[in-house]
Amino acid sequence: MSEPIIPIKKIGEENWIEKLTDFLEEYDVEVESLDFNFDIKLPKEIRDYYENFGGIDSSDFMYNLYKPEKFVKLIESDWSFLKENFQDKELEKFIVFSESPSNDPVCLNLEDFSIHFFSHDPFKSLKIFENFNQYLRYEIIEIQKLMGDVEFSKEEEINFQKQNLNGIDIDFDFRYMKFC
Repeated sequence: MSEPIIPIKKIGEENWIEKLTDFLEEYDVEVESLDFNFDIKLPKEIRDYYENFGGIDSSDFMYNLYKPEKFVKLIESDWSFLKENFQDKELEKFIVFSESPSNDPVCLNLEDFSIHFFSHDPFKSLKIFENFNQYLRYEIIEIQKLMGDVEFSKEEEINFQKQNLNGIDIDFDFRYMKFC
């Protein structure tokens, strides 16, 4: 296993924009900022990410990340399996900001800003990241895997994630199954 390069620990740290820009340019990802206004109260880390990198349109990095105008309250979304398998009260506290590789909603919990996943197969809702910073670091690792710079066995990857992308109540096996 070769260790992935993770150029930043968190959004907002010293020189994070330059470090992430340099990293992405190494992978031929065109960095683009985004002008926007959020109607929803979001954590500073997400606002800062979008202001500096939200214009990126890449099939290799943050591929299914929505532009802010596409954010939707989960309860108002078009995924039919949600209403059939989850209670409205459960759905009310989430906004969809991305989709998984299997096109299921990836959501921000507006109460604690953790990242959750709602799966249609099996019907399940799980916390998959503690916050947007973890989600970003995960995507940084994924582009390195995609380009062949990092290789993991399933066990190595789950162990690496447990050490570097850990959190309370995260199902690493399920996250691996749905995202890797």
